[in-house]
Amino acid sequence: MNNTAHQPHCFTAWNVLDWISKQTIIHLSKTLACDELVTDKICGNIRLQGDKKTLLWHVKGPLSVSGNVTVYHRWGHQPIVVIINQRKEHTILKGETLTLSITNLKTLEVRGDGTSNAFSIGKYSLTIQYRLSHGYANPATGELICYLSDKDGNPVKSLRCMELIQTPNRKTVKVSVSHNTTTYLQKVQVLLKGFITIRVVENDREFKIDTIPFQVEEDFLLYAPVGSFIKCQISDVQCSVYYTNKGEKINVMLEFCQQLQMVENKVIEMLACPTLPDTG
Repeated sequence: MNNTAHQPHCFTAWNVLDWISKQTIIHLSKTLACDELVTDKICGNIRLQGDKKTLLWHVKGPLSVSGNVTVYHRWGHQPIVVIINQRKEHTILKGETLTLSITNLKTLEVRGDGTSNAFSIGKYSLTIQYRLSHGYANPATGELICYLSDKDGNPVKSLRCMELIQTPNRKTVKVSVSHNTTTYLQKVQVLLKGFITIRVVENDREFKIDTIPFQVEEDFLLYAPVGSFIKCQISDVQCSVYYTNKGEKINVMLEFCQQLQMVENKVIEMLACPTLPDTG
């Protein structure tokens, strides 16, 4: 047998059927200063002896609190004195219930109104509302940075690119190439998904503001016969971020180059001569 004769060899390669390159820009925004209306319900028991005063609740922090206060005198011969904001007093007797609507509640206290050491037993409840403001860095001093990341804020180099499967198959579109020439292309639907993390540097400190998910769907007309599939390459990624609305909002612009190829697996046969080992 002649080992030096040409023999057929087969291998699989990607055959590029069509391709396109385009610049893509994605705009995102994040509101920083937003007020959240919070509702709290608080309740507890009252146990007083003599004329001792007990603080039931007080506001924490610079909050403007409003809502309803209810105090019930369940047992005991001595009246219960309800004190609002350390000055306004209301007296209730056994079996009575006091309900007040207050727009600027700071403190709620009770004390017994008697000279003996007898006990007074009761209950209280509050349904209050207040606004929490979520703020971040001062736009006058904070420098913003942004980058592609995973869902946890860790930097990544690219984003997810995939074709959206169409049923039963890709739609074919008739396209006019010139005055007398037409061709048929397929509509390829591409989904881009990823995350952008925004961080701020202020006074030599750096901390994360947020990680924002995003996704974009785009349609392309390509030569994409049955059996072909898409290959995506994302390059030249640039992210810019800036404050708007006096620091209450952040705008993000993500720009990158998107290269798409429609490929198919193709078996190629060629004649080749095997290389004989060097026996010396």
